[in-house]
Amino acid sequence: MNMMTTTALNTSIAPDISSSFLGINLNIGDYRTKKLDSKVTKQIIDQYGLNSPKAKEVTGLYKDLMGHCEELTTIHTHVSAVRRYYTNATLPLGNEKTRICSNPRYFGSNQTDGVWNTLEAMQSDFYKFKGILMPMYEHMRDVEAPKVFGPMYNRADYLSLEDMDKRLYFTLETVRIPPMSHPMQGVEKERQEAIDELIAKQNVEVFKEMKRDMFMRLITPLQNMSLRLDYSENDKGETVKNGFKDTLVTNVYSILDLLKHDNFDDDPILTDAVKKMEYALQGVTPDGLRHDEVLRSNTKRQVDDVLSTLPTLGF
Repeated sequence: MNMMTTTALNTSIAPDISSSFLGINLNIGDYRTKKLDSKVTKQIIDQYGLNSPKAKEVTGLYKDLMGHCEELTTIHTHVSAVRRYYTNATLPLGNEKTRICSNPRYFGSNQTDGVWNTLEAMQSDFYKFKGILMPMYEHMRDVEAPKVFGPMYNRADYLSLEDMDKRLYFTLETVRIPPMSHPMQGVEKERQEAIDELIAKQNVEVFKEMKRDMFMRLITPLQNMSLRLDYSENDKGETVKNGFKDTLVTNVYSILDLLKHDNFDDDPILTDAVKKMEYALQGVTPDGLRHDEVLRSNTKRQVDDVLSTLPTLGF
């Protein structure tokens, strides 16, 4: 396979993406009580015994101090989905908390929602879930928890309603990416150019990390697809099927969409890989791959061909 040097940036100066990309800052807060539960569970087991009805009640029905609170579980699930979507839909910008995406993907189109609109919808859902949770939290804390934990109940283990409100938050911020060149007042032209060049060179490492991220996000699902489509025979001559979910295909489509729009320096290897994979997946469905041996074999061959052009060393 190719070394990473074959996909280096086109020049020694990082590209200026200030007009073609936008940054997004996501801050989201969650509330989990599993750590506290471990302490309480141990105390109850020590006091009542591992197989006692009390221990089974706490370790089974109540995995944390909030018990089986569906409203809080909904928040947990939603927060995980938001963070996963945010990471998958954007690219890292160095060590900054800001992540970026291209303008077309940020705004979306008439056919598809943009990244920003999707995150705003998730934010709206978060506060709907929070609005349902808050009164339930008070009930669980003040009524249900004392029944479950009995003498082990400690009101101090629980947040106040005000602190709970502060713990659950979801903020979004759009950030303009500054241009590589910043006009500076009172600075001679030569010094301005020297500073601009210095900043651009420093940003090369940032863009290299973005490039590595893009390649790995393509390589990983393609390697998984190649593995899952390999229906080999065992010693008895029986076909061994590697089961897979529909996401085997949809995950690849998602990364292809990102790479089509966010290939910030028009890397030719990425561009070629995207084109080849789009061609390979025309008319391909998960069910078709499961039941059509010829389709499965041809698709795996094309995936392996693309993988052979992608770097795996030098990351």
